[in-house]
Formats: sequence, C-alpha cells, structure tokens
Amino acid sequence: MVTKVKVTNRKDCCPGRFRDFSIDVYEMDPSIHPTAVSQRCHYYPGSVTTPGVTLPLPCDNAVTGRFLRVSGEISKHHNDPFQLCEVEVFGVQISRLTTCASFVQYDGKRFNKPPSRTMNIGGNGRAACASECERDMACAGFNIRYESEVTCELINGAAVSAQVSDASWDCYLYEPCPITCGM
Repeated sequence: MVTKVKVTNRKDCCPGRFRDFSIDVYEMDPSIHPTAVSQRCHYYPGSVTTPGVTLPLPCDNAVTGRFLRVSGEISKHHNDPFQLCEVEVFGVQISRLTTCASFVQYDGKRFNKPPSRTMNIGGNGRAACASECERDMACAGFNIRYESEVTCELINGAAVSAQVSDASWDCYLYEPCPITCGM
C-alpha cells in the first residue's frame, strides 16, 4: 500500500518544468499493459519553481500496487517538457496477502457501530487508517474525520446498511477479493 511519495525537482536547470502532475499507482506494469487501471495517489496543480526542492506528498486515498507513474500535463511547446529529478515511494506491506482488495468510500457517512479502536493520526490519514484496517483481520471498515487532528475509528463487522449520514465523517468499507489472488 503506497502511503507517501517524495518527488524532487531538478536543481541544475529549468525548475518550472515540474508542473501539474499526477501520481498514479498500478497493479500491473502500465508500460507492458497499456490498459492497466490506475489508482490516483495524488494530483499536484501548479508549478514547483524552487530548484532541487523535495516535496513529500501523502496519497489522498488508500492505494495499492507495485508500479507507480508520475506524469505531467502535455506541454504546448516542444522545448518545454515535463521534467523532474527523483522519486521515492513509501508504503506498508499489506498483511491480508492480497493486492486486489479495496476500500469503497462513502462521503458524509459513518458506520453506526462502536469502534474497536480509535486513533489520532498524522497527515497521511486515509492511507494510515486503511493500513491499520488491513492489518486487523477483524476490521471491516473505518470511519475518518478531518478536524484539527485526523481521527480514525476501526470498525469490526461493519455493513453498508449500518451507515448513517454525518457530514463531518467519511467511511470506508473493506472489500476483499472475491477470489484468491496470486502474489
């Protein structure tokens, strides 16, 4: 599960060429499988103009995969390509031995069930919460709230029908693979 990506701008020349980029994660190598479906980790709008700067970018969603692509918008000028210097990828190993499981997000809702565990977590909220749920075999989903701190509630045995509307929360339902996945 990819939790954070650090991207570094060129130091020697043309720092403004690092702009308007998307970080996407794939289960299969998109250079070999061009129809591979991506999961959006993060989108960065605008230019990174500081030479040599490194941006730590937490994934906006819980994403899993083995391949990562950083791609910029197509330039209108052939002498102004998208460029960057370095990419570092950070994540956690998934413990349920599956890479095709996913979380389904429900905005403005929460599971109406007492949490099995409540945590206050840092900046990579959704990814950290999803990782904790993945590690707990009894976890069926989680509630997450963004205020001054990110609060994550792990829920055991949650069901879609057990949701209630609550604008200050979002909930994620863990959906395991319907078949055994190969590693």
